[in-house]
Amino acid sequence: MKLVKKTLSKFYFTLLAIIGFALITFIFISVIGDGFIIKEEPETKIYFVDNISDGHKIVIEKFNKKYAGKIKVAPIDLPFEKFSTNERKELLIRYLRGKSDRIDIFSVDQIWTQRFAKFVEPLGSYFPVNKREQYLEAAIESCYYGNKLVALPLYFDI
Repeated sequence: MKLVKKTLSKFYFTLLAIIGFALITFIFISVIGDGFIIKEEPETKIYFVDNISDGHKIVIEKFNKKYAGKIKVAPIDLPFEKFSTNERKELLIRYLRGKSDRIDIFSVDQIWTQRFAKFVEPLGSYFPVNKREQYLEAAIESCYYGNKLVALPLYFDI
């Protein structure tokens, strides 16, 4: 009889310990369980609109490999063979006025810098003066509108 009581006592103690452990584990995971889950940040997609050349494709491919899983540049080609300068300008303006989420970075002729300035975020805080000084003075000057840096030179005809 003592043996049965002792065995039952051990059984109930073990059962209670298992239930207690399970309950504590459940509460612990419920309260701070998210700290154990590694959340992957979604890949940021950046749309780049230009006449996409073979050189662009090479640079974009290298960039996408380097930042795979973090940032991806999605090129949107507006080839000169299909769109005149004015058609490209009007198409870009239409998309920008409509606040399209398919244009993040775009390339326009420097004569259109002022026209597109209202659609862009000023770049001064991203490019300190010492970085701007690395450009030819005439090239970087064409990228200002209202004393704000609104563009960066990509091509420069001399």
